[in-house]
Amino acid sequence: MEPDEPENNIPDEWWNYIWSPRFLQMKNSSNPEVKKYAYRLAKSDGSFDTLLGMGCMVLLEKSSLNVLEELLKGYPEDFSQNLGDLLIEAFRIILDFWRGSELQIGIDYDEVCEYDMMAVFEHILTQVPIYYQNGGNSVTNEEFLHELWILGTDVVVPDETRIKALELAEKYLTFDKRVKEMLETLRRGEVVSSE
Repeated sequence: MEPDEPENNIPDEWWNYIWSPRFLQMKNSSNPEVKKYAYRLAKSDGSFDTLLGMGCMVLLEKSSLNVLEELLKGYPEDFSQNLGDLLIEAFRIILDFWRGSELQIGIDYDEVCEYDMMAVFEHILTQVPIYYQNGGNSVTNEEFLHELWILGTDVVVPDETRIKALELAEKYLTFDKRVKEMLETLRRGEVVSSE
């Protein structure tokens, strides 16, 4: 048996879940990316934070939304997060990373340090319109704008990072007046008020 197959190094309490029909949907997927995450999932501890972190990792590793959608079919039925929840959560993780905040949901900060986070940020932004075009409605544009507002007013994050992130986001999200004005203020090199 190959060392990367899910049968190796799996906690005993996971055996019943692993061979459930829901897991087999992933394990037997024709998509190699889904299989990769299925193997990781099989070796995990199965905690809520681990599942949430793994769902976000799909997007942080620049895999597409349909990979995440297929992966979610294999999650335990009591896993409460859906596609939209994970999309906004992955978005927040990047913003927390730029702030130097601790990543709370089973994602290794050092591992994330190896990524080009601006490229990951843009990848997630490209998935947002796809989500809405496919009828997604569990997150709203306002939620993304709220997160961008917090980022734009966070003086811990370098101005250059804030401006670049906001300019990328403007290509994929419809900005309201407040966020537009904030971006213009940053471009002028002025301090943005958080009030």
